[in-house]
Amino acid sequence: MRYWITTDTHVDHKNIIKYCNRPENCDELIMDGLSLVGPRDVIVHLGDVAFSSRGEEEYMMHLPYFCKKWLILGNHDKSMKYHIESGWDWAGESMTIRRHGKLIKFSHKPVPIGEEDIQIHGHFHNNPMEYCEGWLQEYYTSKHYLLVLEDVNYMPVRLHDILKRV
Repeated sequence: MRYWITTDTHVDHKNIIKYCNRPENCDELIMDGLSLVGPRDVIVHLGDVAFSSRGEEEYMMHLPYFCKKWLILGNHDKSMKYHIESGWDWAGESMTIRRHGKLIKFSHKPVPIGEEDIQIHGHFHNNPMEYCEGWLQEYYTSKHYLLVLEDVNYMPVRLHDILKRV
């Protein structure tokens, strides 16, 4: 079983192409990247899955039926109930797990560090943090890891690979 991490896919959000300098076919690249996820794997999405119900349906159709699907709610996501009914196995504001000898917190935006060894989050895309919500910088430490979908060719990243980088 592998853990895959992704974030800020914003499927079916036409303006994200302009805001983040994404290619016109970014949704297609995101869907193609989901082929990495196997039926016994876990995908942790750090929020902002889709901009429409149609986009959410398309995203879910590209995931293997038997993989575990965990969603950290982002600022563009709907309710936990909506996402569970859409096929997610779990949805919530944040989650902490122990893997590879590390206590790992997953969130959409950076939050203050507690006992975790690392906090993995998204939200900022490829934009400088101060242009988004600069006040979040006060939380930022060396234990934070920003996953930027635009920097990983719109593909999910193995948790093991993230932990090797930090």
